[in-house]
Amino acid sequence: MTRLYKEGSKWRLRALSSTQVRQLRSAAPADRASAPRTAVDAVDERIVNALSADGRASYAALAEAAAVSEPTLRRRLRRLLDTGRVAVRCDVAWEAAGWPVPTVVALRVPADRLDETARALSARPDTRLVATCVGEADLLVSAWLPSLADTHPFGRMLAEQFPGVRVVRWLTGLRAVKRMGQPLDERGRAVRDQRR
Repeated sequence: MTRLYKEGSKWRLRALSSTQVRQLRSAAPADRASAPRTAVDAVDERIVNALSADGRASYAALAEAAAVSEPTLRRRLRRLLDTGRVAVRCDVAWEAAGWPVPTVVALRVPADRLDETARALSARPDTRLVATCVGEADLLVSAWLPSLADTHPFGRMLAEQFPGVRVVRWLTGLRAVKRMGQPLDERGRAVRDQRR
């Protein structure tokens, strides 16, 4: 990928009122773009690995896994969050969210319309990932759709709103067995590791 326009932590279920959204935004930290970007080192990697294994781990458990003190862990985790190197997200089961059909479309877009197309697709409520890439396709779009029949209107929308855009590959899933490294049951819900 060469540029990430939208990813899962930016997708919204639209279950909150506009007042609730404003309240959450006002509680968010300052603009991440202004935070200084420092190099990621071995300690940061251990913190990220521990979070990947259990995003709900306590500060104490994360500090132990990263082999640092809890104050050091808190400071480093805040820096990782403030610089955008770590994003917090809460995912939902596709069926429960009303978007049970995941679709990934690889597109070839005229070079002079790549940015404009990526931005327009990022604004859609059904897209979860929009990224430019290098290869036969130069734009990758992941969408969640309400039904399998909605793949056709999604394709029609691409053809009508983005003339000159060509579909290189279209993948539609009927059931995921894993997402973000987490095993899922037949209803798309996370399966807790019983060995913990």
